[in-house]
Amino acid sequence: MDEAPHTPGYASCFGCGGTMPGGLHVHVVDDDPQELVATARLNTAHQGPPGLAHSGVVAALMDEVISLVLWRLLDRRCLTARLEAAFLVPVPIDRDLEVRARCTGVHGRKVYTSAQVLIAGTVYAEAAGLFIDVTDSAASVR
Repeated sequence: MDEAPHTPGYASCFGCGGTMPGGLHVHVVDDDPQELVATARLNTAHQGPPGLAHSGVVAALMDEVISLVLWRLLDRRCLTARLEAAFLVPVPIDRDLEVRARCTGVHGRKVYTSAQVLIAGTVYAEAAGLFIDVTDSAASVR
């Protein structure tokens, strides 16, 4: 049986695949109809400046958790159209990160989202995104 993309543990996923070398290894710890909470721990494979995560990796982390909340909330495949990230505090590697994501609105195929990366309750990065529902389009991966 094939696993559906964007379900926790999908082996080939860079974000949530638990065995993906160099992957983000995102683990969902709580989800409800309003928000999904996940954890991750970035390491030297995700490093930019010494001891700090590369900002592109932090953006990918938020993108992944947003994708997971949309999959669970809408039960539809959605792809990133736009992701605007703000890096408020440099994100260190080798620390437990909490990532929170939510759907903030749906208008036709357009899905609006937000996410935050936190350490011990402090927001280090945040993002707002526009995703497009591609479930019924040629862009959908089946």
